[in-house]
Amino acid sequence: IRRSSPSCLLDIGPGIGHLDHLILTELPKTQITAVEASKEMFQVCQKNLDLNSGRIQLLHQDIVEFEPTEKYNAIFSNLVLHNIPYDEKKTLLKRLRHWLTPGGIFIWGDMIRFLDSEIQEYFVQIRLGIALAHEVTKELVHQNFEKELHHDYPLTIKETFQLGQDAGFPAVENIWVQDTFSIFLMKLTAK
Repeated sequence: IRRSSPSCLLDIGPGIGHLDHLILTELPKTQITAVEASKEMFQVCQKNLDLNSGRIQLLHQDIVEFEPTEKYNAIFSNLVLHNIPYDEKKTLLKRLRHWLTPGGIFIWGDMIRFLDSEIQEYFVQIRLGIALAHEVTKELVHQNFEKELHHDYPLTIKETFQLGQDAGFPAVENIWVQDTFSIFLMKLTAK
């Protein structure tokens, strides 16, 4: 995002607003629209961001139902889209592509899964150990890992590439991976 220095940015699922705060601080000309579905996260985000700055618009809405009034130079999502079933995710990516200006980028950070169940379990156990070592309560760890196992829809790297290409992104890159997390860059051609 810093490299492209977008004038108009969409954040899908800002959570508590820490990434938006960082962008507003480092990129003084960037305007942000942030769409948050969770009522609890929306309320925390409201408290954490200066909504009176005129540079950020925070909306309490599900991204699947969102209809933008403008186009964006960049869109990003961090740890959100794994919550959306595959068919809805496929439709959403096609819509996202149309929300971008020519040359626009979509940065998608999310959970990934591995086809090999042993590799998947290996990385899940590493993450579980890290969470417990950082004194996250066992109840919260259990709740999150159960949700991940039974109610999330992460894709493999290959599936993510295919989804991006099917949505019409001519350039899809995997720019970072760490155990079961990855960041993808999908870019439109400048006209």
